[in-house]
Amino acid sequence: MSAELDSLETPYEQSQAKETVEFGDGEEVTKEFVTTSFSLVTPPRIKASFSREGLTSRVVKLFKKEVQVGDPTFDDVVYISTDTPAETAAFLKSDDVRATILQAVTDGGNIVIDERDIVTKIPSQDGGDDKPLANLVRAVLKA
Repeated sequence: MSAELDSLETPYEQSQAKETVEFGDGEEVTKEFVTTSFSLVTPPRIKASFSREGLTSRVVKLFKKEVQVGDPTFDDVVYISTDTPAETAAFLKSDDVRATILQAVTDGGNIVIDERDIVTKIPSQDGGDDKPLANLVRAVLKA
């Protein structure tokens, strides 16, 4: 467990798994991911999922308006699905939040925020600094 995540006083569980990820160019890579599930007592105002932009999400975007933040690096890589667009856009104004999401999805991970949980699947890193993840959870809880 992590002292940084423990400081949130929000129950969480972590697991590790290897998974093969296919990127848009057909490249397949096996990566190790850390999945962290935070149990929420109060439903957050934000309900959204963040994943890597791919062919399927590009097709969906033809029929459904996606939240864009105006940061080309973020907007070109991250696909956002949300039922709370105004709240999600406000949440994404934070450079730190965007950086954490971008880092997660660039290498095949994702983040899902719903009424009961925040579930993050982030590529494993040696020395895993949990501070960005803890800050993301704090931002969801404050939104």
